Amino acid sequence: DDILKTSAAFLENRKCESRYQFLQAAPEDSPKLKLERISQMEQALKNGEFVVFMQPKVRLSDNRIVAAEALIRWRHSQKGVLTPDAFIPLLEEYHLCPKYDLYLLEQVCRQIAQWIRQKWLPLPVSINLSSETLRVPSFTASFAQVCEKYGVAPELIELELPESVLQN
Repeated sequence: DDILKTSAAFLENRKCESRYQFLQAAPEDSPKLKLERISQMEQALKNGEFVVFMQPKVRLSDNRIVAAEALIRWRHSQKGVLTPDAFIPLLEEYHLCPKYDLYLLEQVCRQIAQWIRQKWLPLPVSINLSSETLRVPSFTASFAQVCEKYGVAPELIELELPESVLQN
């Protein structure tokens, strides 16, 4: 009741002809700013600002690291390290996930190849793929090419699928 009275008083006291107000989209949601952000991400990809962190997977019975999960982050020059929630929605909106998923695969294979060169036992690494990437007809060929390029056995790469793949 108080809210209604306050709203009515506000409308009565307004010195404009219209009693309607239109909300504008937040500035960061404007198409122009989204395209600028995409351009920044493309440049960041070229500059190697997207980095991969390995999160260990530990076997509880003996506390040994038995695998890893690749986590992509954007090392932004001004904002610091950004988590995927800061850039994945935009990649999804503009259908750019396959390009970034392939970049992630490349970085993971490069890391595994480095472990092999250092005579370390290579661990399987899981990669989260977008459902869009899975629909790209050439993905399996690209996957095989990247693994071959780095001399990495495909069995060392575990592809994790989003829940949405199973729902569709």
